Amino acid sequence: MVCINCCCDSGCSIVHATTLAQVTNWLAVLPARVAECTKFD
Repeated sequence: MVCINCCCDSGCSIVHATTLAQVTNWLAVLPARVAECTKFD
């Protein structure tokens, strides 16, 4: 299964986060993104 989540490309979301709110949100959902990303085996 191919992982299409942005978390698989480190920094991808940060590059597109242009405001403090977006950066804060990215950091808030990071654990969930990582969990989603690493569930593929």
